Amino acid sequence: MKKIILAIAFLLPLTNTYAQKNSLLWQISGNGLKTPSYLFGTYHLVGKNLVDSLPEIRTRFNTCNAVVGEMIMDSTMAMKLVPYMMAPDSLTLDKIFTPAEYQQIDTAIKQIIHVGAEGLNHFKPAAVATMLSALSAPNTTGPANPGIDMYFQQEGKRRNEKIIGLETLQQQAEMLLNEPMAEQKKQLLSTVKKRDQLRSESLKMYELYRHQDLDALGKMLDNDEEMTPEQTEKLLKNRNLNWIAQLPAIMNAQPTFIAVGVGHLIGQYGLIKQLRLKGYTVTAVKI
Repeated sequence: MKKIILAIAFLLPLTNTYAQKNSLLWQISGNGLKTPSYLFGTYHLVGKNLVDSLPEIRTRFNTCNAVVGEMIMDSTMAMKLVPYMMAPDSLTLDKIFTPAEYQQIDTAIKQIIHVGAEGLNHFKPAAVATMLSALSAPNTTGPANPGIDMYFQQEGKRRNEKIIGLETLQQQAEMLLNEPMAEQKKQLLSTVKKRDQLRSESLKMYELYRHQDLDALGKMLDNDEEMTPEQTEKLLKNRNLNWIAQLPAIMNAQPTFIAVGVGHLIGQYGLIKQLRLKGYTVTAVKI
């Protein structure tokens, strides 16, 4: 469940608590790079006011000539995502769940979204679970405060810089929304039954992110009993290794600002360790 929260993944600024091994911003140098690139761990529901509160992020961002994200983001994303979220008529929520389960889902949706399950009846269970997870988590984005992933790309476009996606919207949608139906049903029922725990864990992750505590975030992910090894491999390991294969050529071409979910920075297959294994010097930046 915790990995799902980070995958889908604040008006309060980040605190300045800092340790050399715990930072959201990392400089990448050496291994033939003429100028450093930077790796920044995002929380997808955090607004751009984070950058305003910590000017060192913008200072390093301004030294780069390209912006890399998990995928290229724009105002059409929501509409493009809808087809991947929809279920066929034979697999609507009221047809694949028992009446008792459907009632549980209806209660949870009304509590979190304030509409009944009938309003989401044609959505895949995985899509509903993702929406409920996102809406249970702290969120400071809004019209005047775009999500930080989007913000970096918007700023890059404004400066006529390269905007590079490490994967496509279709790849992300298929990864999150195309699990076997049995797994999707299990995921949604777990999200519904454990929604109070989900909210509590989301708040804890948010606080750890605010304090830039990558060690504690890593421990939370390691102790996530909801995720199978196969899901962990698909959501984190395989994606990280695919991204690592792409990044050297991008960074060699120009200094690059890489902004991806913070969960992708940490652990054995995290980008920090994998970049070091490739021969780069990766050091925390005090922000």
